[in-house]
Amino acid sequence: MVEIKAELSDKELEEYIQRVVSDSLEDIYEVVEHRFKEAVVEAQNVDTYKDRTTALRNSIGCIVAVNGKETYSSYAESSAVVGTSEGEACAKGELIEDESEGLTAVLVAGMPYAEYVERKGFDVLTGSTLQIEEDIEQRIQRILEDNAKG
Repeated sequence: MVEIKAELSDKELEEYIQRVVSDSLEDIYEVVEHRFKEAVVEAQNVDTYKDRTTALRNSIGCIVAVNGKETYSSYAESSAVVGTSEGEACAKGELIEDESEGLTAVLVAGMPYAEYVERKGFDVLTGSTLQIEEDIEQRIQRILEDNAKG
């Protein structure tokens, strides 16, 4: 049996744990934001349908929130472009419906006909979302492992 002797006070240990948790959460938020930004770019660059007005592609975007407070919106960069206000309204509506504590990320194609286009067999949003969960889980696992090492 190996005996480990800590040379930290309870307060120092608690502060260390809080710092590791805080650093990990910040890193996780950054990973989610980054991955959702990537998904927006992927979805906007899909070339499976003809977007004559550009409104459908422009309505694709994401919003990330922590404890209900918006921390990132892809819509802030181009709010005057056709379709972005519809996309932003749709994403914010999803956030309001969610009302959860912690981290929430919403990726939408905000035009009312986006679902119709997908049902017709064209990839509007689905293809760019298939790997999000797995990618984020893998990146979070690496963050937790790295932060646990110190």
